Amino acid sequence: MHPTIQKTHGCLSPHYYIRRFLFGLVTAPLVLVASCAELEQLSNSVQNTTDSFLTVTDTLPTICKATDNNREMAIKRYGSKGFITTGELDEVSEGNYLGGRYQALISAGPVRIFSYTYNGERVTHLKNGRMTQVSGTIEDLFYSPSTGCRITLRNATFQQD
Repeated sequence: MHPTIQKTHGCLSPHYYIRRFLFGLVTAPLVLVASCAELEQLSNSVQNTTDSFLTVTDTLPTICKATDNNREMAIKRYGSKGFITTGELDEVSEGNYLGGRYQALISAGPVRIFSYTYNGERVTHLKNGRMTQVSGTIEDLFYSPSTGCRITLRNATFQQD
């Protein structure tokens, strides 16, 4: 019989229980870490699905006016909701300095749309100066009299004529 599991007076040895306890101490955190990672992945998936159902229907001037009046309230109202607009593509940036993300800057009248994606295939077909439809989830809103209105979209997708 294995020395750790040998019976002493009809019971398992104390070493057996100590080793089981230590095994539990080591494996429990590993299970929790795996579970947390899976929960975070599931949460992101649910967030992306939810975002696509909650789409902002207000116009750009309405969103910018709300941002100018009270940025925090505008972010609460519009943040993490889907948004679609069309404007002229000014530039596409990509590279390591952006943390591996691809960013497209779009001008929709006086409003600047900063949109980004981590999927490079979404931007390879884009050409500067062309009208571009962009859709994504509102991440941030900003307004100042000197720079005007800026909207940041995450998980952006693009379509050009």
